[in-house]
Amino acid sequence: MTLAFGAHYCASFTATLSCGVPVTSKATTSATKRTYAGTNGSNQSGGIAQGDGVHTMVFPLRLPTTAKEAVPFPVLFVPARCVRPVKVFLEEKGMFEEPAFLSCNNRSSSDLALVELLLTDPYSESVQNSANSSVLSRLCGTSPHMAVPITSALTSQLRKCPGTGSISSAAIDVISELHRITNMPSVLIGHYITRSSKRSQANCAQKAKELLQALSAAHHLPVTTVGDSGSSSNELISRFEVVGDVLMLPEHYLTGTEWDPILGLRSDPSNGMQTTTDATANAYREHVLSALAGCFGLKRVARKAEIDSGPKRESKVRLLYPIVGQADSTGPGSPGWVTVHENKIPYSFDITRVMFCSGNVTERMRMGRQASRGDVVVDLYCGIGYYTVPLLLHGQAQHVHACEWNPNSVLAIRENLRRTGVSDRCTVYEGDNKISSVQLDSLADRVLLGLLPSSVTGWPLAARALKSSGGTIHVHENVLESILDTFVEETRVKFEDMVQQLGKNLRVSVVHVERVKSYAPRVYHVVVDLKCEKV
Repeated sequence: MTLAFGAHYCASFTATLSCGVPVTSKATTSATKRTYAGTNGSNQSGGIAQGDGVHTMVFPLRLPTTAKEAVPFPVLFVPARCVRPVKVFLEEKGMFEEPAFLSCNNRSSSDLALVELLLTDPYSESVQNSANSSVLSRLCGTSPHMAVPITSALTSQLRKCPGTGSISSAAIDVISELHRITNMPSVLIGHYITRSSKRSQANCAQKAKELLQALSAAHHLPVTTVGDSGSSSNELISRFEVVGDVLMLPEHYLTGTEWDPILGLRSDPSNGMQTTTDATANAYREHVLSALAGCFGLKRVARKAEIDSGPKRESKVRLLYPIVGQADSTGPGSPGWVTVHENKIPYSFDITRVMFCSGNVTERMRMGRQASRGDVVVDLYCGIGYYTVPLLLHGQAQHVHACEWNPNSVLAIRENLRRTGVSDRCTVYEGDNKISSVQLDSLADRVLLGLLPSSVTGWPLAARALKSSGGTIHVHENVLESILDTFVEETRVKFEDMVQQLGKNLRVSVVHVERVKSYAPRVYHVVVDLKCEKV
């Protein structure tokens, strides 16, 4: 997902990987004698000491690193419907803490240290028992609950006073008000393993930015030779994208003819990138990228790249750490395999072979909210199951016929269907959808055309797949903002013409236009929802 301030909790910014970390190499080539200018340390001529044929390089940089920590935080579990009034009440009392609300559904007992707090009278004699995840399940049931961060002072106040076995009158007032707001006989207080707050996310990004600036100063090189939008190369990004557990560097960061030899990298036509034989440079790269990943509590780094313009929309992302390039193997457990959790769905895929757009998260969630219970769905460009899985898991579609011709995406969608337990309600067709969709004529209540930048080649297939009794078609397209209204109307007219030419007497209307994200200046990824009904 793309986070404006980075991702994952990081500890205070104190630990450093300072100068004095040696790397030895038997190599005697001129490459090992490369100068690595530094900002600290006595050896400013490259940090290479020679003796007995062994060259030792001392890293001159002070690279900040932070370790990911699991931080237990005091929380109060309340029904989701009551979160806002509870928050307002706690804020008025000065008992609400800053981190964001946390969903507590499906948490393991190892994440929770719970105490059940009875809200019913008589409050002063309430029995506060040790609780476990089964108590949480009993209270939550199928309805959503949230963990509301509270102050440690409130936690102490709500527990029994030592010796007396009772609680204070101030605590009784708090409990009475919580009882009124939640209308529940009891709630849980406890410690929760929290996600990072926006403040700590900002710290993560800031540390990474400082590290890159230090690296740039040490080598007297800009981090990037191409500004993201015509900006100066020294203007580093303030947001970092994290996909699963992989930190994604922008495409033009730490690359080019000057950075490649410093980091022990070279271009390779087959997989985009390879390491050199310079052991010192390779160790230096691992040192730098390990510290950069550590700013976010991560252990993998990759470099972003433009998605392949071919019909399979293959990923050109390449790993930088701990391995470089694209691994020969793929599938669960392989070096490029990642899992992104969204909306209670694990999306797994090989990041070096399959594209994944974090910006489409709202559309993936919207598909899960469609009134698709009992629908037969045809997804003509299913990918790894971006929309197929939400429709099955949350929308309760009866069956989805999913077409995809990228074999790496097919591998991923099969795994994602298996992990979410909906494989029995989905048929995956590998290969060209012009061929596979022939057997899907007049089958669908709902058709998805999720191909960018344009799905127009699939429009006739969608018209054929739609039932004669009608249904819904979701049309994806990148459209100039200035012609959006025209495009929407032309799309409606074209689909109405196509279905009628197929002998399906249907009237087509536009029921919704969703702006998913900005694709380029004044160009939007939109989804046009078309309703096709019997005349």
